[in-house]
Amino acid sequence: SEPDLLRSLSMSAELRDMSIDEVLFMLRADGGTIGQTATPGSQYFEACCQLRFRLCECSRRVGPGYDYIARGPDEGIWYVGINGTTGVISCGPKGHHYLHGTPPCL
Repeated sequence: SEPDLLRSLSMSAELRDMSIDEVLFMLRADGGTIGQTATPGSQYFEACCQLRFRLCECSRRVGPGYDYIARGPDEGIWYVGINGTTGVISCGPKGHHYLHGTPPCL
């Protein structure tokens, strides 16, 4: 069931890598709505489909939104995150560490 899946994912989200679908499920469960860049067919979504994401604790500490972070095959950093003000979920190369000018936590 969906509540059991959410509970299972929530308990292990900080401990394991997740697919983009799992991340989107978690962010939607947290009240987010899928934005254009996090929609199948968008350039950024498609670039992230094969990546494994983990919770970016740095973004969680700063808030109000937060990101999941992954390293791409070309060593680029990718994010899937929720905007804490608008609730929009986005996907792409500009997330917490990019915006704050800090090294990625991967």
